[in-house]
Amino acid sequence: MYDLPRENWHRAAALTVILLALLAVLAAFKASGAALAGQAAQSQEARLWAEFQEKSLREEVLRLSRDLLVVEKLLEHKGARLQKFVADRLKEVEGELSRLDPERQKLLAGAGAAGKLHQTWSRHRQAFSRAALFLLVGLALAAAAVPLNKKLPWLVGAVLGAMGAFFLVNGFFLWF
Repeated sequence: MYDLPRENWHRAAALTVILLALLAVLAAFKASGAALAGQAAQSQEARLWAEFQEKSLREEVLRLSRDLLVVEKLLEHKGARLQKFVADRLKEVEGELSRLDPERQKLLAGAGAAGKLHQTWSRHRQAFSRAALFLLVGLALAAAAVPLNKKLPWLVGAVLGAMGAFFLVNGFFLWF
């Protein structure tokens, strides 16, 4: 059977297509993984902020309750039972207020850390997505070069693939 004569660059173009396809798959998987991790961090951040808001509202209600108890104490009711109840309740409210503040600060720090983690994962996802885009365009050009029997699309595809590979590596290390 007669084989068409192949030029030397056809073999290199085929290897380029295979390499770019593998790198594009890796970039796509890493982009989706980074997106998933970013969504998890964002959901944790939202949960922590909701808890922080709940603690803040609880603290505000307790402060209002404390203020009302102080006013009640200042009115100096004659009943000893009422005075004891107001004093006990005031101690209870003060204790709960002192407990709530460290919890709020812990939630605030956790939400801030989750927000930073979300931003980092978002940057990873952006870099991997950019890499996948360059790799896929390079792959298409390199694959089209052989049937067209033109070197230029293969060379442009190889350059775009190299840029995609650079963005892929950047997705791991986040240089910029």
